Amino acid sequence: MLVSTRYKFVFLSNRKCASSSLVRSLSPFCDIVMEHDHRLRHTSYSEFQRHILPFLVEKIGPEAEEYDVYCLFREPVDWLYSWYRFRTRKGISPEVVPDHWEYTGNMSWGSFLGEALKPKAAQFAKFGGRQHMFVEGVNGSTKGLTLFRYDDFADFLNHMAEKIGEELEVVNFNVSPELAEGPCEEDYQRCRIALAADYRIYDAIPDGGGLVDLDDNTDPADKTTSKASSNVGGILSKIKRKLTP
Repeated sequence: MLVSTRYKFVFLSNRKCASSSLVRSLSPFCDIVMEHDHRLRHTSYSEFQRHILPFLVEKIGPEAEEYDVYCLFREPVDWLYSWYRFRTRKGISPEVVPDHWEYTGNMSWGSFLGEALKPKAAQFAKFGGRQHMFVEGVNGSTKGLTLFRYDDFADFLNHMAEKIGEELEVVNFNVSPELAEGPCEEDYQRCRIALAADYRIYDAIPDGGGLVDLDDNTDPADKTTSKASSNVGGILSKIKRKLTP
């Protein structure tokens, strides 16, 4: 998590959304940098509202309540697939760390997905909660939170560069291994039901990012059905290109 009093923004580090890279890029412009301890780095929106925002208001004043709060949100299946890939890395393989509880290199993507979707998943398929839990505030709403799809990473960088007034250089960290096996269309269809709470938010994010207020009476799915369908095809195309030798 990052807080910049000069540029009046907060950045929440959602897991598997290039948060390590973005923190390194944005931290020179920030006054509060929670980077190394994951319990602090991945401070959620509700935790920010309960603990960090009152502190900022006390120290800085009510202007802290007007800070822009940003977060990236990844397509839900792609998010799970990123976890699967990350946990196949050689650094936690049995040859290096015997019986590491996170290691997934000894199983298929399909087996991992099946376990990850269970109400009580095994340790290797746990991630500290779904994405919707990270971005929902104390009242269960995303009100006041500016979300960008991870797919629109370049738009987020451009937005922040304009806000700060400088070009941002991003270096990749924690890059997951490339694998031959990836999600299929059936996986996306299955997860549309199993991860409905995540998709509800993902589908509501405007192209190029923006505020997402799910307190209104309009179901975001009604406004984005066609867009959601095209997203599945686009993401599949991206993955297929990556998997092509």
